[in-house]
Amino acid sequence: MSVDNPKIVGKTVPIFRLFLIFVAISTGLFLLMTLLILIPKIDNAFENLQNQADKAIAEKAATTMRQYLNSKELALKDIASNPLVPTSVLLGEGGNPAFRDFISSAALLGEDPILTVLDIEGNILFTERDQEIKYPWVLPIVREEIRLILNIDNTNGPKFELAIPIYYMKGVEGVIVACFSAMPEKIFDNPSLKAVSSAFAYSVKGNNVRSNDSNILLPHEERFDISKYGIEFVHISDRGNAIEQKNILLSGFAISSFIVAILGFILLFFLGRKIIIQPYEELAETQKTLLNVNMELEEFSYRTSHDLKAPLININGLSKIIKEDLVEKDYEEVLTNVNRIERLSINLAKLTDDLLAITQVENEEEKYERVDIVSKIEFIKENLSTLISEKQVLVQIAIDEGKTIWTKKAVFYQVLDNLISNSIKYSDPQKPTRFVKIEATDSNEGTRLHVSDNGLGIPQEYLGELFGMFKRFHKSSSFGSGLGLYLVKKNLERIGGEISVDSSPEGTVFTILFPAKISN
Repeated sequence: MSVDNPKIVGKTVPIFRLFLIFVAISTGLFLLMTLLILIPKIDNAFENLQNQADKAIAEKAATTMRQYLNSKELALKDIASNPLVPTSVLLGEGGNPAFRDFISSAALLGEDPILTVLDIEGNILFTERDQEIKYPWVLPIVREEIRLILNIDNTNGPKFELAIPIYYMKGVEGVIVACFSAMPEKIFDNPSLKAVSSAFAYSVKGNNVRSNDSNILLPHEERFDISKYGIEFVHISDRGNAIEQKNILLSGFAISSFIVAILGFILLFFLGRKIIIQPYEELAETQKTLLNVNMELEEFSYRTSHDLKAPLININGLSKIIKEDLVEKDYEEVLTNVNRIERLSINLAKLTDDLLAITQVENEEEKYERVDIVSKIEFIKENLSTLISEKQVLVQIAIDEGKTIWTKKAVFYQVLDNLISNSIKYSDPQKPTRFVKIEATDSNEGTRLHVSDNGLGIPQEYLGELFGMFKRFHKSSSFGSGLGLYLVKKNLERIGGEISVDSSPEGTVFTILFPAKISN
């Protein structure tokens, strides 16, 4: 199994950065489109709606003005068509009591107008004004050039002057003029118009009327011509409140867009990470693991081939020498070489067992159980009694009787057996007293076992590769396979444990953590 030319391992971070840049650009484009396209469109739409609303109100106001004047015109025509009026005008009887009483009591839809009656020459026949004034502007009606004239009189407050002909039979015999209110408050006494911030302006032949517009902050004008009466009509609305509301709306929309963009960014980030980046990272991690496994397999294959072949070659060579020694009857040399073959066979068997143990580490499905620490170490100590006696090492167990942990019994045995036997094997023969000490401490993380000795120690430059396969640092002191500490680490990884080492020429301390989740 081999993985060549890796293209993913180590590239996760750049891919993640590119993904973040993509999400950030997408979010930025969304906000940019909102600010440059959507908000202006909303602004235009709001402006159009406001224009339509203002125009509708202005049309309603102009209609109100038209209806006001039209109603006065119709009422004035009723007065002018009363038989007393054309008869009195035709006879020139301006002083006729009946005529005068009728004109004085005449009303225009509840409003008492100031009426003036003129004869065919344009002379005043009767008037309700306090002082007589001339009416040269009514002559076009006398001449039948026009049937209606409207003026604005601003002498004592704005008033309309409406002049219409007085008919007798089919001819014009005179003119009647009605003077009535032109005050906006009178004309636009309408709840729907009063509810709107509005002002009104209208003019006839240069004479203007304008309502108070001092409370209007931002005026907007809509103009209409009421052609029948020759009025230029202007409705003035206040855009201040509308613009303020529009700005509030646009600000709210901008803030909402920003929030949506942030939420979109977060959603894209997590979805993209889950759908794109996470599988990519998992693939990268898998490939990295495969590379490590591949390297271990290559080293394992090479070292296994070498370490298995070497003793076999030596055994084969020693066998040939034994044959020659037998021919020469050199039995002492034969015995020496047989002993060598025996040691080589033992080492070969040990190597085979360790290789078998490597395959079992990954495949064993042993259950967790309560392990008595002191009892188990005493068992290991008994199994190592020959080695302990040979090396003259004192093995001390500084742990309370009855202390237990929950773990896999085989893992505990393999780990402690390997560490204790290593400490014994690599004891320092130059030291008068040699010892191996096992202690236990508890913490929130779990139970830690400390295996310390005053042996040869491990050179500092080798500590980084101590737990690799086939690593031997005191070949002259032992013929081990170099797989022991590798197996210790692998076994601890199976239960989520850890191992660390501190070594010097004065000795070595291995610290093993059995996690709290399985310890007691």
